[in-house]
Amino acid sequence: MRTLLIGSDFMYDRDGNLKPIEINTSVGWHYNKLESNEEALDLSGLTAFISERSFNKIVYIGNISHLNTTLKTFTAGLSLEYEYFKVTEGSLTVPFVEDTETTLIIRSAYDTTAIVDSTYCRDKVEFLKLIKDQTFGFQFAYLDSDSNLTNYITSIADNGQHPNFILKARYPNYDKSQYPKLFKVTNQQELDVVLSTLTEDYFLMEFLFNPSTLLGDHLQLKRGLSLLYPPTLESIPLGGYTTFCTDVVTGEKQYDTETFELISSKNAYITADFTHKLPKLEQTDLVVMADGTTKSAADLQVGDLIKTIDIPNPFNVGNYDETANYKITVDELEAGTTYSTNKILKKATINTWCPITKLNFTDATDWLDTEGSKYLAVKNNEVRFLSIRPNSPEENTLAIGDTVLLLDASNLETPTFVEKVVASIETISQFFGGYIIEVEREHLFLTRASAEDNTSFVAIEHNAAPCYEGYYSGCNYSVYCSKSTPLCCGSTYTCRSGCNNCPQP
Repeated sequence: MRTLLIGSDFMYDRDGNLKPIEINTSVGWHYNKLESNEEALDLSGLTAFISERSFNKIVYIGNISHLNTTLKTFTAGLSLEYEYFKVTEGSLTVPFVEDTETTLIIRSAYDTTAIVDSTYCRDKVEFLKLIKDQTFGFQFAYLDSDSNLTNYITSIADNGQHPNFILKARYPNYDKSQYPKLFKVTNQQELDVVLSTLTEDYFLMEFLFNPSTLLGDHLQLKRGLSLLYPPTLESIPLGGYTTFCTDVVTGEKQYDTETFELISSKNAYITADFTHKLPKLEQTDLVVMADGTTKSAADLQVGDLIKTIDIPNPFNVGNYDETANYKITVDELEAGTTYSTNKILKKATINTWCPITKLNFTDATDWLDTEGSKYLAVKNNEVRFLSIRPNSPEENTLAIGDTVLLLDASNLETPTFVEKVVASIETISQFFGGYIIEVEREHLFLTRASAEDNTSFVAIEHNAAPCYEGYYSGCNYSVYCSKSTPLCCGSTYTCRSGCNNCPQP
């Protein structure tokens, strides 16, 4: 039996009711979610369904790694055969699997030939049209193929200083640096101005805002996972989770007086993509500047020159995976490392629910950082950058007994390093706010947490690397980067199709 895994996204309306804003196949898996991976999936309904239909094999076609892991364990516990076909986003076809009465085929990968995928998931307007007459339907407007306006907006909600309409893309692969756009209008005349900007690729719908459902001043988004099966398209719930918009809704909002578009940060009203972007710096963190002074993260500006180091790389190791292994000793590192400068290219605020890793060292000190960080460290007597994210590949992950290398910033002429051995690693989850900093070259220095901290040690964190030949994971998913098609998320580079962090070619 063929089934389809659908992800349905919900937000709270003014009355506290959850309303579906869109459905997706090829559904992603948020990292900044309230629930753990184990809590997010509930396979009790699937267990009953399998027992009722007497399946002896499950096939999963898709790319949700946690679901694959869970299904593998789940089927083993039920003595069922299991097969997995990894199909990544952007694939044009899915593998053929013979459909039998004893095989349950679960597909989350996008299939261009399937009606649910190609109609209601690919085209967000078709889904809104499908539910428009239900109690959970939306007000929306769009242009048809003849550029005629179809308008189902009959009222204008008062969301206070917050936006009340959102302009969204109908189809995938849109410019995420520009869309979605948010608007605040107060009357029909202002709404008409926004409607006049519609194109066939973008539609306008009401934006839901309910202040009583905020968590930590963040808007919630609920994602439900359901398995649709023929012939009636009934569904089996597989769980779900809560994720959040990537900034707080507090603070004064600014709107263009002519277009009524939100021009201050829109991160308070949209969820992040699946890059798992996390802050690198808190406001009070100090960064060593090129002239040896320090500046707080809050005061850093695009174009600022900061101090960095050039690490010896005798084996010409590529840094595209951000966990480069230089295959040198600490003595060779210290003998060959020199100071140089770096430039701040981008600075953005982010405040999100995320996993936090606490590193406890054998000298009774500790270090707290988000899981997206990579630190210069020593593993198996080799100097390399290691991730502190627990689910990274073992050889690329900082572990108990590894050594983190800190720089002694009291000597800004000759780099000297301090070794701190990891005694234990703890993980917690909480809202965390700060800055995402992108620099021109690979390395960024983070100083002590504040000026009150008298230590002179600074951490050396890996920044997203420039384009190297090989796989690059700086976009919303790993894609191949070749010399003929450079893939970088900087303004001077062209992105291959599939990168949502910078303009499409």
